[in-house]
Amino acid sequence: MSRPDDDSVRQLRERLAAAQRALELLTSKPARAECLREIARLRWQLGEIDDEALRRAEDFADGFSYE
Repeated sequence: MSRPDDDSVRQLRERLAAAQRALELLTSKPARAECLREIARLRWQLGEIDDEALRRAEDFADGFSYE
């Protein structure tokens, strides 16, 4: 993956911050799982986590289900 430019990094960081705020408010397991998945993908795009960490985060999010 190519390194994002400064404007893209700013936009990704804004989206990450918004997703992290949303996670604090969400109570539904499926909604929280999707938000966690989005946070992991944004962190991956920013280069904060590697492919393996992204896979683990997505696997964790996939573990949420309706009970």
